[in-house]
Amino acid sequence: MKPTDMTNLPLFNYLRRYWLLIAVFSGFAIMALNDRVFALVGTFAYAPALVTLAALCALLLRNVFNAETSDADVDNGLYTDAWKALSPIERVRLTFWQWIAYFLGACLIVAAIAK
Repeated sequence: MKPTDMTNLPLFNYLRRYWLLIAVFSGFAIMALNDRVFALVGTFAYAPALVTLAALCALLLRNVFNAETSDADVDNGLYTDAWKALSPIERVRLTFWQWIAYFLGACLIVAAIAK
């Protein structure tokens, strides 16, 4: 990576890919911190913010850890060919377990934040 080319950093790619989800989380967080909303619905005001935060953490973990592996292969087409060679059920299994692993990791992070 060139010193001047910071747009290829995993964090910048993450912000570029998931800006809408970040905006949704920000909206939920602002609502959860509003005293009127909190008085109306109680601690349930935090639930949407924590769920979107868990999803954002899972996506961040996925984006950082896969930036030089599967994402690099996706960018040059190698991963796409191998992915198409899998059966549909294998694709579903791989996607499901990868999402579960990242989501559970994110839930641990959010549980620590919420505590």
